[in-house]
Amino acid sequence: MKKEDLKQIGDLLDKKLDKKFNERDKKLDKRFDERDKKLDKKFEERDKKLDKRFDSFEKKLDKKLDEKFDDFAIIVNQGFQEQKDYMDDRFDKMDNVLADLKRDVADLRQRVIGLEQEFDILHVQVSDLLKKVNKIEAKLDNLVKIENEDVLAMNIEIEKIKKKVGLAKKKAVV
Repeated sequence: MKKEDLKQIGDLLDKKLDKKFNERDKKLDKRFDERDKKLDKKFEERDKKLDKRFDSFEKKLDKKLDEKFDDFAIIVNQGFQEQKDYMDDRFDKMDNVLADLKRDVADLRQRVIGLEQEFDILHVQVSDLLKKVNKIEAKLDNLVKIENEDVLAMNIEIEKIKKKVGLAKKKAVV
């Protein structure tokens, strides 16, 4: 293989690796952004619904408390507290799910960083390999040059010998 071919192969490998990692990075970033947006939107919607429910629930309770006896108000407050505890528990569970998702995203980012580091190592190895190939090619070029010079010198010697043999034949014939 020629030096130019090896360089082209190395360049193609670099381009392919760069392209693959760029595509992976873009896909991962896009997926992370989409997940974050979806989660944010869901939580905002749920927060709004819960706020509305709590607001309407509190208004209803206030009206009922005004209309009912103290005992009934105690029962309603207990129900409200249970509902609130239930919702707090649900929020805690949602917070745990969100924390798990954030950890997953962080893990994926770490994996991407690891892949980038592996790519950098491969890139350095390919560069080192190309340097070695270039050195070997230079040595081969030098050897071919030396051999060509030796062949030329031997051809000159052969021509001199042929001339001497030709002169010797002429003298022998004369």
